[in-house]
Amino acid sequence: MIALALLAPGLPLAAQERVDASTRRFFKVEMTIRDSADASAKTSPRRYTILIDSEGRGTLRSGARVPYATTSFQPGAGGNAAMTSTQYQYMDAGVNIDLTAREVGDRVYLRTELDVSSVQQYEKGPAPVPPAPTVVSTRLNSATLLAIGKPATIITIDDPSTNRRFSVEATVTRIE
Repeated sequence: MIALALLAPGLPLAAQERVDASTRRFFKVEMTIRDSADASAKTSPRRYTILIDSEGRGTLRSGARVPYATTSFQPGAGGNAAMTSTQYQYMDAGVNIDLTAREVGDRVYLRTELDVSSVQQYEKGPAPVPPAPTVVSTRLNSATLLAIGKPATIITIDDPSTNRRFSVEATVTRIE
């Protein structure tokens, strides 16, 4: 057993073998996200660029931890009645993008997982109970076959309950 333990680090393992870089393809994925509260409004798009290879997954995380009140109370009337104690939790808000790409002939198969979330502003409520926040979230999964170098809209949503328009355009270029 001791001899095997000493020899094991020198033995090649399939998981440790080098991947031939000549078989890998590298891509630049540019995403343009348009999101508006009014379906007729034009807003400035947000742009994201991710470099990935055909063997892996590209991940982008951008956002903030937003505090929101969960409990608020005032101590008993015998003490300082103006003192209020509030407890908070935090929500991750922002943009999360996960991509995989694989070349299929002269096109690229792009698998996209997208999560865009934000906390809507709300009016201050009467003390000591602040109102609960409204979380706006859009989660999308898409599998698309794209022409290399040509922009294409991969997702469009017109939400009739919120008058919100959301669209995602992607352009995949091969990096030589």
